[in-house]
Amino acid sequence: MEPIVFKTQNENCYLYSPKGKSLIPIPNSLYNEILIKGNSNDHVWETFKKRGYLNPYYEKFDGIIDEFYIKNSLKHLSQIVFETTTSCNLSCEYCCYGEGYSTFDSRRLRHGHLKLETAKKILDYLCCLFNEEKESKAPLEPFAISFYGGEPLMNFKVIKEIVDYAKTKDFRNRKLSFTMTTNATLLAKHADFLQKHKFKMLISLDGDKPHDIYRKTIDKKESFDIVMSNLQQVKNKYPNWFSTFRYNAVYTNVSDVESIFTWFRKTFNKVPNFSPLHPLTKDAKDYVKIKSMTAKYEIPEKIRFSDELLPQSPINKRVLEFCNSLFQNMVNKEINILEERKTIPTGTCIPFSKRMFVSYDGKIHPCEKVNRDYPLGNINSDGEVSIDLQNIAKEFMSKLSRQKSKCQQCYLQLCCTKCLLCFHNEICNDFTSKDKFSLILSQTITYIENHPNIIQQLKDQIIIK
Repeated sequence: MEPIVFKTQNENCYLYSPKGKSLIPIPNSLYNEILIKGNSNDHVWETFKKRGYLNPYYEKFDGIIDEFYIKNSLKHLSQIVFETTTSCNLSCEYCCYGEGYSTFDSRRLRHGHLKLETAKKILDYLCCLFNEEKESKAPLEPFAISFYGGEPLMNFKVIKEIVDYAKTKDFRNRKLSFTMTTNATLLAKHADFLQKHKFKMLISLDGDKPHDIYRKTIDKKESFDIVMSNLQQVKNKYPNWFSTFRYNAVYTNVSDVESIFTWFRKTFNKVPNFSPLHPLTKDAKDYVKIKSMTAKYEIPEKIRFSDELLPQSPINKRVLEFCNSLFQNMVNKEINILEERKTIPTGTCIPFSKRMFVSYDGKIHPCEKVNRDYPLGNINSDGEVSIDLQNIAKEFMSKLSRQKSKCQQCYLQLCCTKCLLCFHNEICNDFTSKDKFSLILSQTITYIENHPNIIQQLKDQIIIK
């Protein structure tokens, strides 16, 4: 990557040095001279040269993820997610398991329920790993067992069995908790058990009725009234537990952030997490339909700076990423807002460093978002957990090596968030050239100039809270 000189919409000029990870204001006269000549004898420019700010930056991406790294991730696993069932009592029009996507074709064509024996084998395997640690008197680390679907409550029997079994296990030095992502259509029916075990609930709800129109029942009727009835029943019976619920709203072409924000605040005294549609796949049967539902996610400026939406805003996220990874002279270097970057291509998580996902049929994956055709492990024919750490590391590094040269040319490489395992045909649609990145820099720094307190606000929100 080469250094870039650029101008903001406010006519302020800067040098961005990827080598120095610095953003430096420069005189307008120097910007014009560089633009015309491509070089300068100006003493300021000469100083930049001497200090290395004009040197190109080349990331070797020489980090190696081996079997010991993978095992260490497993030993420090903080969450396991069980797919309790592939069945669902809703037929959301944008569902990533529907005809609008080809990513999960193999999953869509199969139907089944998780069995207790599968979950027990996985939990026993993890307990053996965890018990390799010595007992510690330090505060317990959180460890969550999560339930996912389909609609997970359609296999409530196995959820109950897993919770009961997990309570008998020793997850050394860890504090056990339970979480669930649900459409809430069966919530009231099973609320007694879920509340007793202090489940942390994430409710899928896109907003009030006009904004929730894509969440349909199997017979294509709106599900909003069913969900709200369940939520109201739970609120009446368990108000304290209900107050801990979180909400996820999928952002579509019918979404209006301000209206949704206001409705959630008024109805639940909460602000939802807004999430985009699953990345499009052009070869899917209903690609055109899904594309028509897609909209660019924006938060109106009048509500963008509320505490809850501050870190959700795309432009604020970009400021956060850039200040942490690209402009280290703009923030306190002792404070690391995001994760420390690994010296490997792409923004892919190291397998099991975030969580483990177990499908209904015992296939083991790094998370629920990846293609199901390439599991990292399974329950073998002997009924035991089979995770070939050496092969996982080998395949992972092989995938990364195929992207390495492309990543080295990308100007967003230092703050990449793209998961290689979610690429469709290993194609990254976010590749950023120098010219494109120069435009992004101009837009981002213009925003910072127009909102001079934004960096401090983000630091306070992310670090302190």
